[in-house]
Amino acid sequence: MRRVTADPRNRNPVADLDPLGVCRSTLALENAEVIRSPTAGGAPRFVISTDQVDLHGDIVVQAGLVPVEDRIPAQVDHSGKMRDLIGYWKNIKTESKRTLADLVLFDPGVSKMADMIRALHEAGIRMAASIGFHPDLEDGGYELLRDPANDWVTGVKYLRAKLVETSVVVVPANPGALSVRSLDIAKHFGISAERMQKFVVSESSQQLLRQMPRHDALARAAAAVQKADAILKGVPS
Repeated sequence: MRRVTADPRNRNPVADLDPLGVCRSTLALENAEVIRSPTAGGAPRFVISTDQVDLHGDIVVQAGLVPVEDRIPAQVDHSGKMRDLIGYWKNIKTESKRTLADLVLFDPGVSKMADMIRALHEAGIRMAASIGFHPDLEDGGYELLRDPANDWVTGVKYLRAKLVETSVVVVPANPGALSVRSLDIAKHFGISAERMQKFVVSESSQQLLRQMPRHDALARAAAAVQKADAILKGVPS
């Protein structure tokens, strides 16, 4: 997603958005949730979006988020590449300002990436979802979010949007804490360390930490380290 940045010159940030492009909205770690299926082998159910401020500083209003189909593509990291297609999402529903969906992965052996995501989920490694959507940039389709202290634009509140795809991503501010276990899994499936490291470390939402004030980045990193350590302690070696 093209970032809508705070600008003291008060230029119109919406003009910088590509209306033909797909915007992204990635949940912060504390809002990400994967609900394990009650039956063995069932599809994991993800919270794919909420009304809360995302890692881009934007808000996607769930009541105005409409899937383009009953089933939408599932991939990793919004790559748009066939090799990163892992299945599809179904049972997409909005409940209590959250949108949930079931991730249906390709059968084992069809896709190495889908097999890797399945292994990461079964190993208990924390993952999240990031939606790809087309915003409605017509009048009434969005509102600008502003810092009340100086009136700078800090983000966009999307009131109406079409949900076109959803990706599986790894969100923690300290993804390196998860990389050891995940690289072992990648090796098992014959996926290069470089590709796996990109999946774990280089997801665009994590790079936003570089744009945060230092104290905010440290606070998020500390919380993420604690959560990552707790996750890894519960994962068999």
